[in-house]
Amino acid sequence: LSVGDSFAFGQGTVQHPTFIQGISADSDDEQRQEWKKVCNSNSYVKHIETELNFKQSVNLALPGCSDELSLINLETWLNKNPKEKVFLLFSLTDPQRQIFFDKQKQIDFLDTFKYTGDKNLDYYYGELNNDISLTFKTYQFRKSLKRFIDTNNIKHYIFSPRDNMDERIIKRRKNWNNTIDEGIDHWNKLGIADDFKEWMNSIEDEKTLGDNYLTINKLLSIKKEKTIFDWLKNTCKPLLSYDDVHYSKEAHNMISQLLSAQIRQNNA
Repeated sequence: LSVGDSFAFGQGTVQHPTFIQGISADSDDEQRQEWKKVCNSNSYVKHIETELNFKQSVNLALPGCSDELSLINLETWLNKNPKEKVFLLFSLTDPQRQIFFDKQKQIDFLDTFKYTGDKNLDYYYGELNNDISLTFKTYQFRKSLKRFIDTNNIKHYIFSPRDNMDERIIKRRKNWNNTIDEGIDHWNKLGIADDFKEWMNSIEDEKTLGDNYLTINKLLSIKKEKTIFDWLKNTCKPLLSYDDVHYSKEAHNMISQLLSAQIRQNNA
């Protein structure tokens, strides 16, 4: 069972219908469903299914998805399929994304804010979602994800196919160690600030998610790079001319080999 965003979905492995046909994909659901089917079949999720001899794979990844929506989709699917024996692949995405109800459509339409809007961006990123806020959001989400996995006793593997949040934390955490102490009274009394700082200062080994997470140090020891994208850039041609954001079929195949080896090792 896979949850995540467009990378786990397989977007980029084939051209989007809009570019092929010159029409809006949303206006032709049949064509979009066929595009989704092909993308899913090219994704690292499908390759892992084959390489590890899973009975099947269910790919719930969505373009533009947030981590919170991935967790909601995961929980909903498990509740509807209580008898299924599941191995979970959770592909983390950028913490800037968040779900919301879009009132502009004149209906209560659930959507994801993907940092592409133009309304109040200065306030949104300068005040509400500044670097330290997004880092704390990441810290809290990973604790929630681990609790959910442990409570449901789910075998799993977690990684970031493109987002390099751990690396971003390393670059920016130095000053936070000196400035993060002040704030709401109970923040200090409960020791939350100390726990948060300890997590940041050991992010290279990310203890929250345990051994089934592809940490910076683990990737460094295997591939001599800090991020999946850096490794792919030095190994293959991960981006194609028609999509300079998402991964090629070759890149998906390489990611699947890396993850399959890690999953075998952790579940021997």
